[in-house]
Amino acid sequence: MESDSIATGGLQRLVDESSGDGGPRFIFVGGKGGVGKTSTAAALGVAMSDAGLRTLVVSTDPAHSLGDALATALPARPVPGADNLDAIEVDPQAALERFQQVVEELDVTEAARQVGGQNAADFVSKLGIQDFVAIIQNPPPGIDELVALSEVVQAAQTSADGEGYDRVIIDTAPTGHTLRLLAAPEFLDAFLGKVTALRQRLDGVLGMVTSFLGLNAQAITQKLDLAIEKISKYQSQMQELRSLFHDASRTEFVAVAGPTPLAVAETKRLIQTLETEGILVRHLVVNKLLESDAADSFLSSARRGQQIAIDRSQVPGSPLSKGGITTTQVPFFNAELAGPAGLRFMGMTAFQQDGHLGESWQDLVGPDGSGRRFAVVGGKGGVGKTSTSAALGIACAEQGGHNTVVVSTDPAHSLGDALGLDLRPGKLTAISEVPLFGEGCLYALEVDVAGAVEDFKEAIRGFAAAQEGNGGTTSAVLEQLNIQDFADVLDTAPPGLDELVALAKVITLLNQGKGGASGSGGAAVQFDRIIIDTAPTGHTLRLLSLPSFLDDFLERLIALRKKLSGATAMLSMFTGSGGGGAGSGQGDGANFEEQRDRLRDLQVQMFALEDLLKDQDQTQFIIVTIPTELAMAESERLVQALQQDQEIAVRNLIINQVLTDDQVAASYIQGIASVQKRCLHDLESAVHGGSIAVTKVPWLDVETTSVFGLRVLGTLLLRDESEAGASN
Repeated sequence: MESDSIATGGLQRLVDESSGDGGPRFIFVGGKGGVGKTSTAAALGVAMSDAGLRTLVVSTDPAHSLGDALATALPARPVPGADNLDAIEVDPQAALERFQQVVEELDVTEAARQVGGQNAADFVSKLGIQDFVAIIQNPPPGIDELVALSEVVQAAQTSADGEGYDRVIIDTAPTGHTLRLLAAPEFLDAFLGKVTALRQRLDGVLGMVTSFLGLNAQAITQKLDLAIEKISKYQSQMQELRSLFHDASRTEFVAVAGPTPLAVAETKRLIQTLETEGILVRHLVVNKLLESDAADSFLSSARRGQQIAIDRSQVPGSPLSKGGITTTQVPFFNAELAGPAGLRFMGMTAFQQDGHLGESWQDLVGPDGSGRRFAVVGGKGGVGKTSTSAALGIACAEQGGHNTVVVSTDPAHSLGDALGLDLRPGKLTAISEVPLFGEGCLYALEVDVAGAVEDFKEAIRGFAAAQEGNGGTTSAVLEQLNIQDFADVLDTAPPGLDELVALAKVITLLNQGKGGASGSGGAAVQFDRIIIDTAPTGHTLRLLSLPSFLDDFLERLIALRKKLSGATAMLSMFTGSGGGGAGSGQGDGANFEEQRDRLRDLQVQMFALEDLLKDQDQTQFIIVTIPTELAMAESERLVQALQQDQEIAVRNLIINQVLTDDQVAASYIQGIASVQKRCLHDLESAVHGGSIAVTKVPWLDVETTSVFGLRVLGTLLLRDESEAGASN
């Protein structure tokens, strides 16, 4: 059977097998945050380089840590100590600027100016045609990563010395963001398809206009065709990228997991989704497996390594050591804490000192903190954000007596797993076991991204289709440009859009007391503590930048309709047609006003969400991390992005999984190993009988950074499982 051959060969077959077309073989490495994806990808790159394969390792995670893992500045061609290995982190901003430069060439107004002077340019500008182009010039956040990745795939055909790569290893963002990335080519392909369709429709409109002005329409369209040719190349790249993802002869996905219940649950969902999408998955790597007979010295060594990482947060000049940020250390538990009882214990450990609530948590958690408070919990994947969010919610309800709701925006929802509940998207669920004491209440909600984004798109379509009641030539222009079709540009939601729209809708309902929660007597619950459990770092930063994009998109759409309406009078001077009358396409002006107001309401929601996030009196961002060099480095970058770029208050840093002196004992190690054994059995049972081989990697007492450390990890990854011994 194929599964037997894989089990004996393991990841070594990634070295041995070549691409079906003779080009590079692409290997995507992904999974839940914090399980060792970047280290695994980098170690595979070093191992393949040592095997004589020309290898490129690429990071697509917006929160880059590949350079930290390799201990070198990127790009590196080659990586010091590995002559056959190149490494890069995609530069989304540079790729976006190149894309925008191409789109800027689709400038109808400038083309009219070159052919007919300023009068012609002014005339065309008043028609609003250029507003279509303006929307395309400002694509949604996340598309920059996709464009950058497509450029990398193109460039991967040739290495730095002109020879092609044998292997391209792509270190992806955590699960939710990665699934968005894999779906994004379809969005951008459709997005660029609208541009091509617009170009075809411009012939009719420009034919009308240029005949009025006595201009040569062909001269204008020839200039636009040159721009369309370049845009079509981008569209071809998207189609090729989408094809690459699903081509098993050239591409496969290596799933990486950790031996914890939450990681197991997310990994099983990831593998199922990838297989449903037709993406080849043959390998599952399980990292950080602890041997039950490990010596006490093992954890002692690991604790020393953790202390070095923790000390980093206190170094003068570090963003984490600046005034106003309080650090809370939470011990490493020998079992993953889940369910209200376990999370209650976690919260009492984290937020209390000597039996009393810690000073830095008084305003948010304590009973004396008046007014509504929002806490956004985020950080690197796999550091315990969801557990921390749920534990914080329980603490707010019980220790502070607050009406509390925990809202998950992570596409890879795990809030239900943490609470031990089956949460339905978009439905507030009361946690009946909370409060055990106190007067507060606790609800949980995983945002309904599908329903919210469909409401959003319906509002856009309704506005685009609504008639203003004046018909005439404007209707002819509308028919030529087909604004309704162009408004469907968001039919395939860009990465992060769905979570943002859903979150904005949820916050609006909660502010209005219409979230669907009822207290005693049937009265609506007014929440005074709202905890937002976010996706890992890169996805969260995208989420925070999306309100501006959506506001701009909606404003341009409204302005475009306004310009098209104003064009009626101008065009009627040339055609002699009136603005209404029988057969003129007169529509329902009241319906237009209704649809426009609906769009304005969406804008108000975006404004409200953006204002709330930046309201430092109501809102704070709580960074969660673990004591490793990679996690602490990412936390530093996150603090800088939040405080400098987003102007969001950061007051608390939580460091989870800290080993303490009294935990360095054989019994403690045995407890951890017992939990891990059950998780490993769960994973192996999930893939049993299929074609997915499981590679088990022991928990190392030092971080495997730099080429030399990664070479050790690479050896462990590629070894035959029969050699694994006790780590099985």
